Amino acid sequence: MSADAARRGLAVYLGLLIALSAPATVYILVARNPLGIWALMWAPGIASLLTRLIRREGLRDISLRLGGARGWRGLGLAALYPVVIGFTAYGLAWVSGVVEFVPNPEVFPAGSNRIAMVALLLVTGLVTALGEELGWRGYMLLRLIDAGVPRPILVSGLIWATWHLPVIIGGAYLSESGSLPVIVVLFVIQITVGSYLWAWLRLNTGSVWPAVVLHASWNIVIQDVLETHTSGAGWLWLDEQGIFMLAANIVGVLVICRGPWRMLRTPERSSGRGQDQGREDRAVVGAGKIEDLQIADAQAAVGEDVVEGYRGDRVAVIGSPGAGEALAEGGGGVAVAGGDEVAQG
Repeated sequence: MSADAARRGLAVYLGLLIALSAPATVYILVARNPLGIWALMWAPGIASLLTRLIRREGLRDISLRLGGARGWRGLGLAALYPVVIGFTAYGLAWVSGVVEFVPNPEVFPAGSNRIAMVALLLVTGLVTALGEELGWRGYMLLRLIDAGVPRPILVSGLIWATWHLPVIIGGAYLSESGSLPVIVVLFVIQITVGSYLWAWLRLNTGSVWPAVVLHASWNIVIQDVLETHTSGAGWLWLDEQGIFMLAANIVGVLVICRGPWRMLRTPERSSGRGQDQGREDRAVVGAGKIEDLQIADAQAAVGEDVVEGYRGDRVAVIGSPGAGEALAEGGGGVAVAGGDEVAQG
């Protein structure tokens, strides 16, 4: 997709996102009804689907196919990450006495079918998370990259965080107690940091499902499990905006996301030998673009986020002497556009 087409798609998407999110937000703030939450969480997904329909962009790069081993590893990481980060942060808070751990019998009332309740929690978590991720990582992130927007992951995180702010400022989410300005600042930082892991899962696996599972697992573990077993004035330390959670998340994101990144719009096809096979890919990097790379195990570097730490066999800078020959040779390598110097590992 050309940069101009991507920019037009983004304009349509963001316009539809605002048009769909505004009435849902008003309904949440006025009625405090869970239906408003569902409508709001599906606004990004519906906006992306309508944009694809209006602009005839197709559905392929939503990438609902999981793929092979890389996709399954992404799912496992996505499911476990909130458990590790959440229990680390809340465990430290409980042990330090900042807040108190309290049993909560209301989570599983006496006589309830626990299996059915857990299944319902998982299904609702996945369905609502899918609504957001169809928009954020299934459309917006890719179009920001295609459009040549500098720091597309950072920009996507800031948009994602800003989208939450009306319900926070309106008192319907996270802001029942504590300093509202502090909560807003910490929340924006938290979501922006987290957006790098969400993007890493989407781009490294080529599938939207790991991002969906991470989103669902995060909401379930933090909001439905840990917060319901915590008592005390923990607004500064815990929940999605808390300092303990932010610190744990920063460490987790740095550990997982450092090193080389891949740019996969769809999952790689598995070869008969059980190894990933190179596939045709199209990526936009910086202000330039790489058209239909047909290179075995080709990677497309997305701005500085990807180039840093890359250790490959071949680096070809688009527009430089010998770039065409280097790309034509195939093999492991990366094509970089919009950069002057790239250190070869």
